[in-house]
Amino acid sequence: MRKQMSRFQLAANRHNGTVSTGPKTPGGKAVSKMNALKYGIRAKQTVVQGHKIKESLGEFQELCQEFHQNYAPVSPVEEMLVDQIVDLIWRLRRVQKAETAEIALQADAQILKKETTDPFEFIVWKLARAGLNPSLRVGLLLNFDLQLMRSSAGIDWLMGHLEIVRNNLERDGVLTEETLEQFRGALGGVNMTTKKLEEFRNRFLKNPSQLDQVSLKEVHSKQVGEFLDERIAELKVKLAERTAYEKTQEETRQLATLVLSKEKVENILRYETSLQKKLFRAMHELERLQRRRLGENVPPPQILDISNGA
Repeated sequence: MRKQMSRFQLAANRHNGTVSTGPKTPGGKAVSKMNALKYGIRAKQTVVQGHKIKESLGEFQELCQEFHQNYAPVSPVEEMLVDQIVDLIWRLRRVQKAETAEIALQADAQILKKETTDPFEFIVWKLARAGLNPSLRVGLLLNFDLQLMRSSAGIDWLMGHLEIVRNNLERDGVLTEETLEQFRGALGGVNMTTKKLEEFRNRFLKNPSQLDQVSLKEVHSKQVGEFLDERIAELKVKLAERTAYEKTQEETRQLATLVLSKEKVENILRYETSLQKKLFRAMHELERLQRRRLGENVPPPQILDISNGA
């Protein structure tokens, strides 16, 4: 919201208005052009124009024009104070943008951290590191499917491979050694899920009930199919639950990133407070000069002696 002018600023504007109502003559128009040139020079001194980061020169010039029209300075000192006010306001806006950028960087860092510590990705990384240690690798693989339950990505991945086994079962009529080997390879070896499928495969090969081949295949296909259907249905429920949980966690995590660390907040506030003090001091001095120019009895500014003298 635009700052309301004080009665002294309003009086100064009215007084200046009686002196000049805008450039009418060629000389006055030339002065107006010089003002635009002056704002442009000032912008180059203040506005960041880096290779990647470029602030708006036009916005800064508009800010200069707005405040010069508002305060209507008539002396070099008043113009200097108005320029100082514009610079400080521009830098305060930059502080706000910097705070927003810090929050965005913090949020992005949290997302990257989540992606690199996902339980599914983590267990795959651990398996790769354990490649030369058989005992450690076996220990990880025995709990691999349980580890997959810790993330929606892991559940979805396991469910997808079980569906492949289910499709192969319908195609071949039995759980073949080839299908079982492919599933073992996908999960990195033997684990709880592969053990259960191996039991079905061994029972089919041994045929303890001494069934004929047609009946044996029917019973075997039905038992394996029911197991896979039940397991996939369980995983679908777990996937929905885990997805909802992760969504809530992500929303909470994103809200948490909107609050910067204490150190960053203190640094931003310290810099912002310093700029605000300079801004209010410049505004106060400008108003004091304009009041004195209008004939008001204005006391001189108070100067605090901070020297070490007695």
